[in-house]
Amino acid sequence: IGLASMIEARSVAAYRLRPGGVAGLLSAYATVLGALIVLGMLVANMVLVLGWSAQLPDRPLLIVPTVGLAGTFFIAFGAAGAGLGGSPRSAQAMSSALFFPFLFLSGAMFPLDEFPRALQIVGQVLPGSHTFELFTYCWIGSQPFPIWSLVYLSVGAVILSSAAVQILVRREDV
Repeated sequence: IGLASMIEARSVAAYRLRPGGVAGLLSAYATVLGALIVLGMLVANMVLVLGWSAQLPDRPLLIVPTVGLAGTFFIAFGAAGAGLGGSPRSAQAMSSALFFPFLFLSGAMFPLDEFPRALQIVGQVLPGSHTFELFTYCWIGSQPFPIWSLVYLSVGAVILSSAAVQILVRREDV
């Protein structure tokens, strides 16, 4: 939504003429959002550990790369959507329409095994379930390494990042 506001304010158009161009702007935007994600996770985990004696992850060194990969995927997804939508209102509508299926069918809120088979298949196709599998691997030492989730999010992040840059560069008003 923030990127759609930047598009509408013609801020993105100005970066086309600067060194680094639109890709540089998106990289800076993603870096700031990524830092906010890591900071938010750090604060949330401190509160859980100090306030509720929650356990720390079994593989703490994998948390930052996992946040980076998932963050890149979802930021690129949002950037492509903002470029396609064009206005903050359409970006907000699109993000609201996608957020809840991504969240509820990820397995993070409710186990996917409890859903009807059709919803399980949809949930396994959506990126939220792959993100959840990677974070589960980081937190629970007995989990097998989710190689397909890593491949899904990695390939998706590359494709979506490239698509987002292309969409924003080719926009009529950029």
